[in-house]
Amino acid sequence: RLSYFLRFIPKVHDTIVMAGHLRSIIMSAAVPQGAPDSDDPAHGVYPTWWVSLIDFRQQIYYWGGTLQPNFLWIDLNRLARDGRFDEGSPTLSLNPRQRTLAGMPLEGEVSNDFSSSASTAALLSAEGPEGGSNPDLAAAAATAAAAVLIGLTTVRV
Repeated sequence: RLSYFLRFIPKVHDTIVMAGHLRSIIMSAAVPQGAPDSDDPAHGVYPTWWVSLIDFRQQIYYWGGTLQPNFLWIDLNRLARDGRFDEGSPTLSLNPRQRTLAGMPLEGEVSNDFSSSASTAALLSAEGPEGGSNPDLAAAAATAAAAVLIGLTTVRV
């Protein structure tokens, strides 16, 4: 199914538009939240929590949670120019659930939004829709933050 749709992506040179096309194809195979799952690996169907893409040519890492309408991207070249990959540089993290001052989810280019990794501790107390603690949501958010960290630490520029 995915390979079929890949044949119909328009030829574009804008990497942000191309990331949008690829995300739409990936989401066509995503498992929705709330789908029944099982601990049996032979029969397990698990929800898709996020989509990530990497543009290796331009060194841009894209990430989007499936429960949020936004997509983030990180310019790895910018981080390299800023010395964030240098030996001895501090570990920084990005909370993908962070809100802007206007209360909106983060979106777009977020390379300058990283902070000390201690700030990710707040993810472990993520709240559910009713305001109570939601361990599944907290685990998913922590995993998503780890994915952003992994994406930054495993890609060498």
